[in-house]
Formats: sequence, C-alpha cells, structure tokens
Amino acid sequence: YELTGGIHMAASNLLAFAHHGSTSMEEIQNFKQTTTRLMSLLSAMMLTQLEGKDTLNTEIVYDILDVQALHVPSIRSLSKIEKKAETVTQWIKLLIIESINNGTLSVPAPILSRVFQELDVSMAKFHAAEMYCQVPFPFPYVAVLDVIMALHTIVTPFAMVGLLELEYFWPVPLVAIIVFVLWSLHLIPGELENPYDGDKNDVDLFEVQDHLNEKLKAILRAQPAEVPYIVVSAQV
Repeated sequence: YELTGGIHMAASNLLAFAHHGSTSMEEIQNFKQTTTRLMSLLSAMMLTQLEGKDTLNTEIVYDILDVQALHVPSIRSLSKIEKKAETVTQWIKLLIIESINNGTLSVPAPILSRVFQELDVSMAKFHAAEMYCQVPFPFPYVAVLDVIMALHTIVTPFAMVGLLELEYFWPVPLVAIIVFVLWSLHLIPGELENPYDGDKNDVDLFEVQDHLNEKLKAILRAQPAEVPYIVVSAQV
C-alpha cells in the first residue's frame, strides 16, 4: 500500500499541475489521460513482478485503466522487456520532461521535483519489497530444523512414557499436543516466506491494484471549477 500510495500522490500532483499549463485544453486533457493510464500500468507492472508473473503475457491480468488506448507498439515492446516496472517509470519521467518543454506543466521546478521524488521513493520501496519474494530462507537452516523436528517427534513419546510411567492416559494427548504445536510453529513461517505469491493467506495484490485504479479515476474527474469557495461573508 505504501508503494501504490506513492504512485497515487505522484499522479495527483501531476494532474493538479496540469490545470495551470500554458498549452491548449486538449493537450492538457491528453496529458492527464495518459498520466492516469501510465500510473495504473506502472502499479500493475510492479505488482505482477512481485508475484513472479507477467501481466502482459498471461491470462491472469491486473486491471489496468484502458490500456488499449495507449500506443500499441509501445505496449507490445513492453511485453518483451524483462524490467517492465523500471521501463514504465522511465516513460513517465520522459512524459513529464516533454510536458515541461511544451508548456503543459509550467509550475516551478522545485515544486515539480516532488513528483520525481515520489516516483523514486515508490521504486525504492518496490525493490525493497522484491527482497521478500526473491531472497529465499536459507536452505541449510531449514534442513537442520526439519531434522531436529523429526528427532523431537521420535524421541518425545519415549521420554513422555518414561516420565509418566505410571500413567496410561496422559502420555498420548500430551505428546500429540506438544508435537502438533511445535510442527505448526515450524511450518507456518513457510506461508510467510513470500507474501506476494497469490496464496489465500498472502497480500491481495489484485485488491491493491483495484483500490489504486479507483483513486486514479477519482482524481482524474476532479476539476478546478468544483473546488468549493466561500459564498457568504466569513465569520470566525
């Protein structure tokens, strides 16, 4: 959510800045529509890369805002590139620079630099999130734990019978509880090793993408004329 939050903030700033551009309204609208779609595309590329899949080349895809409206050859070339998220980020930066040159974005440079910071922070968080799915848990450590748990499972019943040699009922449930609890604690971390691979207990990345799309559509519809102003004398 921090990753898509940065994308949303960058898009929100760009769309607000565009309303004060010095070009035609048509060019401003084209910039806003393009920016919204590229931000949605960027999020989808980041999330699908975290999941270890390819949204542009598989049947299971993330919802991208009207991707068909984007330049088809560019999208086709993107499908052949391995680092899709980095490529889309660079597209957005190039679009911003081009819009500065043609007057679509005419805000002062120190203010506009905030957008680049948001994009860079989002990309940094994306690379940090990649560590969780690309860096596996050390295999020697897992192997040693498996051996220890197997030995514990074998030895515990005999030890419990020796401790409770006069009891005929309690050794069985006590051994079952101890072994079950320890094996559960041992196996549960396997579900937490990669929180992005689409399992039932993992982060719902499709929901994350849908939430971002709704936010992008909301800020795209907002217009300067809709900003409420005071219509009566202000009294404090």
